[in-house]
Amino acid sequence: GDDAVKAGEYGIKNLQRMLPELPEWTYENTDIYNRNLSSMYDQVISQYVRYCHHVIRNLGGVYCDYHTVDQPGPIYTDEPKSRQLDAFRFVTRHILEEPKWLTAPDYMNRITPNPQRVSNNLGVSFMATLVSPALLNRLTATYPASEYLPALLRATFDFKPQPSPYRQALQRKAVVGLIEYFKAEKDREPWPVVLQQLRWLRSRCQALQGQAHYAALADMIDRALAIDK
Repeated sequence: GDDAVKAGEYGIKNLQRMLPELPEWTYENTDIYNRNLSSMYDQVISQYVRYCHHVIRNLGGVYCDYHTVDQPGPIYTDEPKSRQLDAFRFVTRHILEEPKWLTAPDYMNRITPNPQRVSNNLGVSFMATLVSPALLNRLTATYPASEYLPALLRATFDFKPQPSPYRQALQRKAVVGLIEYFKAEKDREPWPVVLQQLRWLRSRCQALQGQAHYAALADMIDRALAIDK
C-alpha cells in the first residue's frame, strides 16, 4: 500500500529473520572468498536503506493530485502531520538508534574487517539526508523546521559521557550538515531555526568540554558562528 512506515516495519522484520540464515542459503563449498555471502548481505543492506528512504520522504511530503481546469479542489496537499510524526518515530527507532542487528551475525568478520564501520557509514548517510537543505527546505507549516529540527537533535544528542561510536558519528554529521546549511542557505525559511539549534548545541557541548568528542563539536560550531559575524 501507500503506508511507507508500515511497509518498512514489516520489511525490516523480514530482513532481521533472513540475516542469520544467509550462510546456509548462500553456501557453496568452492566459495572460498565468501563472495556469495557478501553479495547477499549487501542486498540486505540495500533493502534496509530503501525502506528507510521511503519513510524519510514522508517528512515534508506533499501530495500532487492533478485536475483538469473544470475539476474543483487543490492540486497540492501536505502529508498529514500524523503521518510525518509516524515517519519521525520510525527514523528514531531504525536510524537514530543503532541497527545493531545488521552487524550482530557471527559471520560478519568473514565479510568485513570492521563491522562497526558498516553501521557508522549507514548512519552518517542517513543523517546527511535528515539535515540536508532538500529536506529542511521542503518542510511546511504542517510540520515545520521549528518542530522537526529540535526533535531530531534531541533524539540524536543525549549528551551521555561516553556516546557509542555510532552515536558519535551521527552527532558529528548532524553538526557538519547544519553548519553547511547555515553557511549556504541564509535566505531560506529554516535558517533562523538552524542558527538557534547550533547555538543550543554549542552551549550543551561546551558544558562537556572535558570530553574530546563534545569539545571538538563545540569548537566546530564556535568557529562557524564566529566567521559569520
